[in-house]
Amino acid sequence: MQVLWRKVWRDVWTRKARTFQVVLSIGVGVFAIGLTMGLLDIMEDRMTATWRSATPAHIWIGGPFFGSRIGPGVDDDTIRAIGNMPGIDGAEGQISTRIRWKLRLEDEWEPARLTARADYGNQTYDVLTLDEGTWPVGGGVISERGTAGNFDVPLNSTVYFEVNERPRAMRVVGVAYDVLAEPVIFGGDAAFYVTRRDMAKLGGPTSFNQIKAALPQYDEEVAKERALAVTDRLDRLGIRPHGTAETFDPERHFFQDTINGIFLLLVVMSFLTLALSLFLVVNTITAIVTEQVPQIGVMKAIGAGPREIFRIYLSNVMIYVVLALAIAIPLGVLGALQLSAVMLGLFNVPAEDFKFPLTAVVTQLGVGLVAPLAAALWPVRAAARTTVRDAISGYGLSVGAGLVERGLSRLEGLPPLVVMTVSNTFRHKGRLAMTLAALVFGGAIFMMVITVRASMFGFFDGFLETYRFNIMIGFERPQRIASTETMVGGLPGIEYAEMLQFQGGVSVRRIDDAEGLDEESLQLIGVAKAGNAYGPVVTAGRYLLPEDQRAIVLNEHLAEELGTSVGDDVVIEIGDTERLWTVVGLLVDANANQTASVVWLDVLAREMNRVGRGTTLFVGTSAQDEASLDDLAQELSDWLDAHGKDVSFSLTSARFAERNSGGLIIIVYLLLVIAVLIAVVGGVGLSGALSIGALERQTEIGVMRAIGASGRAVGGIFVGEGLMIGLFSWLIAVPLSIPLGIAFSQLIADAIDFQFGYSYAPEGAAIWLVVVVVLSVTASGMPAWRATRTSVREVLSYG
Repeated sequence: MQVLWRKVWRDVWTRKARTFQVVLSIGVGVFAIGLTMGLLDIMEDRMTATWRSATPAHIWIGGPFFGSRIGPGVDDDTIRAIGNMPGIDGAEGQISTRIRWKLRLEDEWEPARLTARADYGNQTYDVLTLDEGTWPVGGGVISERGTAGNFDVPLNSTVYFEVNERPRAMRVVGVAYDVLAEPVIFGGDAAFYVTRRDMAKLGGPTSFNQIKAALPQYDEEVAKERALAVTDRLDRLGIRPHGTAETFDPERHFFQDTINGIFLLLVVMSFLTLALSLFLVVNTITAIVTEQVPQIGVMKAIGAGPREIFRIYLSNVMIYVVLALAIAIPLGVLGALQLSAVMLGLFNVPAEDFKFPLTAVVTQLGVGLVAPLAAALWPVRAAARTTVRDAISGYGLSVGAGLVERGLSRLEGLPPLVVMTVSNTFRHKGRLAMTLAALVFGGAIFMMVITVRASMFGFFDGFLETYRFNIMIGFERPQRIASTETMVGGLPGIEYAEMLQFQGGVSVRRIDDAEGLDEESLQLIGVAKAGNAYGPVVTAGRYLLPEDQRAIVLNEHLAEELGTSVGDDVVIEIGDTERLWTVVGLLVDANANQTASVVWLDVLAREMNRVGRGTTLFVGTSAQDEASLDDLAQELSDWLDAHGKDVSFSLTSARFAERNSGGLIIIVYLLLVIAVLIAVVGGVGLSGALSIGALERQTEIGVMRAIGASGRAVGGIFVGEGLMIGLFSWLIAVPLSIPLGIAFSQLIADAIDFQFGYSYAPEGAAIWLVVVVVLSVTASGMPAWRATRTSVREVLSYG
């Protein structure tokens, strides 16, 4: 037995390049599983713990995210009244506005979010955590943790806020963590917190424009009902929210479903990466068996049975597996810890008190041990069944007589080396199929990822076809359309100004759903009949006609959720009134809100008793560069405020796109990581397959060298073989990547609940062609080098 184990170890140790190949291949697959599962495990744990610790409100009216405010504001008595409503366990008010700030007087003004709470020492919902310093007092401000880190605003520094076009200095007295602070990756601005008195001194609202409320016990359907009840009460008071009322599960971070959907897809891809690596296990064990056929014959001749042979070669695989696991598991854990810290930071979640990803490690151990051993059973079993007669009957010099060879024999004038290269490529069709599978799948996945990326960003690159503005301005309360458009449209540098109405707090259901069991929230966009500031992409039916009244172009995603289509009537509730509306078309919207649907502005205004008024102004400008637009947006806001228009926000088109598309960058980068790992497995597999071919053709190489073939010519055969396999895999992968891209785009869209469509990216095929050529030449380099370095005496004595 000791002799057998010595042989196993010698096979592993003396063939270091082959050992490295198979260990790397298995390790990459196991590492990918550990990385993705570990990331999912750690992030879910940290996000959930952080979310719970903040005591999140169940209902938000007028927030918490950008552009959602109520106007006019409400006072303390109204907040108390809402907290005492049936089914409401309490309520709290908050003031939030946009302001410009800078850290040094010589700096340019930058946008910021300024918040004031009623009592920082007695917070109830979405509690701020004080990291250092004190809560704000008169003349003091606290910065959010992300602001302090990303914008370099430390404790005791001085920041300047723009008040009446002049800087006003305030000292940073504290740094706090806000679980709802907008992440920088989503275009989040700096965030500061002041007292209500200082909010007024800085020119902000004096009344609460955000309302948070909680239920005695959270239930999603009940929360939606209570949110509608609150908005109805506010509506009766003449107070209307800009944006939909939002509900939040206190046990689940609001980003969690998106994160889980993305990472589950990545976990599936990581398992596919390991599956590809198993091809190399099969090829490697086949290579060992092929090389050691004479040794198998000798062992069997002196009494070794199939069981001993089986044990020897399966032990080889076990050593490869143990080495791969010893490297991949620690790296997977380390990678998950490090990458999760980065990811959590992007989502504004503290990266601390990490949970060890035990589930990921156990899965790595189980799958990493079982899968390679199972894959190796076929070649190991073949080795165990090899007879003494088969082992000594000759090896290495064989002439193919298959279909490819017969076809080549009919072609006159082809150089012999070309014929030999093509013939050798198709000599072992089973091995070729496995090698191609790894390369084809790797290439298809890579091109698929590039296509998904192009689909995501292409969708946002073209969003101005829908939202046709350079600057978007929102108002605290509805403004007269005619006068506002005339005022702004006549200013220097303004090409057009058009008012729209974005109305949240609306519900929609099918006619046959009388109890509202499948009722959905809806955001209505009221557009002018003669306007062109909003141009939706209609995917079914038609757009609105001038004579339409209660007609709606429904969001395609929302229509699917409701189970409605073009021509159906739906029940839409605005305030306390339910009316029938006809779905005349379906649309996709570049906004992240997948409920946005279009109606005529005058019809919507009539339904809401707001004839001639709107809440959002789209402005077209002669200036196009981002810096000029940022300055102009602030100047417009100040000018409108000075004329009593009470601006709630101003946003350039570039920042609008950034807020909607920033998080998609994370998805793309993670997909690219998996695509690179798959490409590595494919390259290693190709190198392994060519190495086997070199071993099998030792005698053939010797004969060529003996009759005068140069080392360069012999090496060229291997490089040519590698290039043929690589290019052949590319030709198969290109068409395969198209249906994969369509399917995966839909899976990602469903996971993040954002239907961004599909757009083929030809640059993906071009990039992969370059990659596969480089991979093929690199992977075939070692076998080619060995072939050129082998002497005639060595190869003719082989076997």
